[in-house]
Amino acid sequence: CRSGLCLAGDGRDCSDLDESCRIGLCAEASASCEAVPKPDDTGCHDNSVCTIADLCRDGECVGVALPDQTVCDDGNPNTPRSVCLDGECLASRLYGVNPGITYNCPAGIAFAIALLEFVDDGQTLTVLGAPVLMTGPGNIASGGSFAVSGSMGEGGCVQTYRLTGTFNATGWQGQFRAEYSMGCACTWGIFNVQGTLK
Repeated sequence: CRSGLCLAGDGRDCSDLDESCRIGLCAEASASCEAVPKPDDTGCHDNSVCTIADLCRDGECVGVALPDQTVCDDGNPNTPRSVCLDGECLASRLYGVNPGITYNCPAGIAFAIALLEFVDDGQTLTVLGAPVLMTGPGNIASGGSFAVSGSMGEGGCVQTYRLTGTFNATGWQGQFRAEYSMGCACTWGIFNVQGTLK
């Protein structure tokens, strides 16, 4: 009160609701703090080293994912190598494939594999470097066996690729299979290979 009048006091502090793309403001009608979205296209940081050009969208910070297999730093000094996968920086291992896998079908399917990257999020193993991304159960740190696969189809041709194996002290030992539906007009390829940690 000042001279018999009730004057506005200090504004309510709602800063504990501040986020990258939201700001805490007091809603007068409810006399409570609310997290109000910042304007779209406001610059922000989504705390991912695997995204760029982060901008606010509807109160969320959204970035453009870097290409898969972009080398990144996951912040863990015990991780010798990490790469981006779907916008996340995950622990990985790069293996040289011996003997190298070469396949050539007269119908037009051909590939060569000299390196495979194993990305481990602690639950699912993802393998990059084959004609298609392969996923499945397996854990690099725990060792043991793994089994990953992936498929892609164009027209009447469905291509399926599988890699099964067992981790060992220097890498892994296993079998790579290239399986094709009748529409591909290609014979299957079966390769016994080993991966050596690079």
